[in-house]
Amino acid sequence: MFLQLVAGGHLLLLVTRTGDWFFKPPYPARPLFVAIVATQLLAVLMCGFGWIVPAISWTLIGWVWVYLLAWLVVLGVVRVLTERFVDHRTGKWARALRLVNARLQSR
Repeated sequence: MFLQLVAGGHLLLLVTRTGDWFFKPPYPARPLFVAIVATQLLAVLMCGFGWIVPAISWTLIGWVWVYLLAWLVVLGVVRVLTERFVDHRTGKWARALRLVNARLQSR
């Protein structure tokens, strides 16, 4: 559970930090990327060697990462599709609002 919370939270940062797909530019700034990688490595080592948290097998750590990476893609797809839907609806709403508020006769 600890590994899933630490790694999942950091991967969620990658999904939400940009307006497009997480694997396209602009990429995270070097300090953010280094911080994410360092904390992920520390969390994996903590779980693998049992530092502060109960130790789990390296195989289980691998499966947790497979699960998290799959969810990274799923959340990315959901976020991009949702934003496209909302943007499309917002554009239609703005055009309709301009039409409704337009004068019927010019002066």
